Amino acid sequence: MFVRKKRNRTGTISVVVVDKSHGGFKEVKNFGVASSEEEADILYMRAREWIGTYAGQQVIDLTSSMRHPNFRSCPNPLGKGVV
Repeated sequence: MFVRKKRNRTGTISVVVVDKSHGGFKEVKNFGVASSEEEADILYMRAREWIGTYAGQQVIDLTSSMRHPNFRSCPNPLGKGVV
């Protein structure tokens, strides 16, 4: 899923969440219409937050585990140092 900002004929900007599956795009949720770029940015951020909570989906920070004190690096399967 991703957020799309789409310019309309009237000059306004629609902000929608889109899902691509089965070779096509489907609008999942419409977050509104903005008359300025600043309003569109606010709607864009709301849409990004919504994607993070939609249907139990979560954003996983894979870099945080590397900062953990008990993190062990493992050998690279290609034999070129440590991953």
